[in-house]
Amino acid sequence: MFLKIVNLLFFPVAYVICRYNEYKYRRIDLFDYIKLSHFPNVYPRIPLFTLNEGYGNAKAVRNLSPYGFNPFIDYLEHGMIFSESVNSLDGISVWKLKMIRRYYTFSEYRKECILKWLLKKGIEPTCIVVGPYILGTKILLSDEKMKGVRRQLGKVLLVFPAHSLKYLKNEYKIDYLLSEIEKIKFQFDSILICLHLYDIQSGYAQIYEKQGYKVVTNGHTEDPNFLARQRTLIELSTVTMGNSLGTHIGYSIALKRPHYYFKQTITTKFLGDGHTNKLEYESIENEKKEELSQVFFKEFGHLSFKITKRQIDLVERYWGNLDCNNN
Repeated sequence: MFLKIVNLLFFPVAYVICRYNEYKYRRIDLFDYIKLSHFPNVYPRIPLFTLNEGYGNAKAVRNLSPYGFNPFIDYLEHGMIFSESVNSLDGISVWKLKMIRRYYTFSEYRKECILKWLLKKGIEPTCIVVGPYILGTKILLSDEKMKGVRRQLGKVLLVFPAHSLKYLKNEYKIDYLLSEIEKIKFQFDSILICLHLYDIQSGYAQIYEKQGYKVVTNGHTEDPNFLARQRTLIELSTVTMGNSLGTHIGYSIALKRPHYYFKQTITTKFLGDGHTNKLEYESIENEKKEELSQVFFKEFGHLSFKITKRQIDLVERYWGNLDCNNN
């Protein structure tokens, strides 16, 4: 309780500092992944619903929702969840859940999952579907700079390898992924590898750089520019590629970039103790991803420069409607 009171008192100062850091990090070179993978840990702690803080999602959802978004009394799912799990809500007490004004998520599928779980708790919520959050962002570069970078890079393959988190490490046979990239790289002028900050810290960047690829990052999870930077990178690409199911697939299709799903075994290892709830969630989610991997592989399992109607239908089930005025 004391910590929450301190957070509330400190919030105005922290908010100003955060806005300054947002401005500062927006101007860091898009390809300086070292600087972008660090972010000052001064972000204002939101007393009730901490998942609202990260990735710049709140700003994007505010732009997409006709009702706006208030991080103190509204709640959003921070990333794509393929299973029916509502792990992010499970750790919040019932009285706090009842205080939430509106729940925001991607799709009707996720809305049904949230409503079903909350109704069992005796809560009748208002749940708003906004589609892919990335459509609520703007690219970080000016039109002139985007044209200049596009001329420099040419045709771009943007790769999203499976990424780790603070409490878990996702491992895969990197040589297998590299060999596949090598097979198709002749169709592109530049290969960009988008790494999460924890994988940069684990030394993956050097492995990819030795192959002659350019490493980039969406940034630190607490950087409000994270989602806008991801949009900028995707819009610079010609095709995106990944070796796991993740939010990047729907975001690529939403931004009209074809995606190539290179199906690969991902091994999840938990780091340390005290993550029983997260372990249970990841197990459920990974089981669902394994079930869906063949479905996505059927539609996205080959390199193509076109997006099909079947791909759009599959993405819209999980990410929501791709038509957006902010597109």
